[in-house]
Amino acid sequence: MPAGTLLVAQSGGPTVVINASLAGAISEAQQSRRFDAILGSRNGIEGVLAGAFFDLTRLTSDRLARLRVTPSAALGTSRHRPTDDEIVRLLDQLHTLDIRAFVPIGGNDTAETALRLGAAAANRGQELRVIAVPKTIDNDLPETDHCPGYGSIARYTA
Repeated sequence: MPAGTLLVAQSGGPTVVINASLAGAISEAQQSRRFDAILGSRNGIEGVLAGAFFDLTRLTSDRLARLRVTPSAALGTSRHRPTDDEIVRLLDQLHTLDIRAFVPIGGNDTAETALRLGAAAANRGQELRVIAVPKTIDNDLPETDHCPGYGSIARYTA
């Protein structure tokens, strides 16, 4: 039974995998039928703060296939690191939109923001699952075997 909205966002520099990861998140959310809607934030965290969203709920499999191989960051990206006050504003915005799952796609700063947002939601009893998707080319996220963007840069520099 659908419950709430899934929000995806892209952050940091665009890599060859950032849109493939986005397409995968959308496709899996569609197939799971666990969400009433799927939104994409325009320009990462800044888009969430500004209330700028794309409705991705009904993207077709053809469009998702093209998205997987599209260069750049389809939703737009940001390197903004939210302040503690902005974390509260983000949670308020997510609650207002009934967003119960947030999937930020990015690197180290994005993973840190995801951790902070998830902890803040738990502290205030807000139902929110935060699942950070790595796309960094640096392969420097702890506790991972490798990051999806790393193989492409390794081949490029070889």
